[in-house]
Amino acid sequence: MLSGPLRYLASILGRFRDAARQLHEVFERKVEEDSSDLIDWIATGATHEDTISRLHGTICDRLVAEGVPLGGSLLAFEAFHPIIAGRVTRWIEGQPVELMTYEAGDSERRPS
Repeated sequence: MLSGPLRYLASILGRFRDAARQLHEVFERKVEEDSSDLIDWIATGATHEDTISRLHGTICDRLVAEGVPLGGSLLAFEAFHPIIAGRVTRWIEGQPVELMTYEAGDSERRPS
């Protein structure tokens, strides 16, 4: 059974998987049968990424490679930490993924 942070990461991966499925339906892409490779990777291979920033960037890059017209994406999540309130990763096509940290009680973002 997964513990706190791992369970939270698994729920994020589940949300990515669901979003990929929704994108597939919304854009009604007519791609060969191997288009499900992205969904399979999100469900199984994505867990090999070692940071949330790298995971976010890889998923966005793969969506663009599949033909999804994506120029940018934000992923925000709360941190289970006494000082850090949350983190946000920002992906913009062609740029490195940016990780920002928000401290508890502070509205200013700080690059991580």
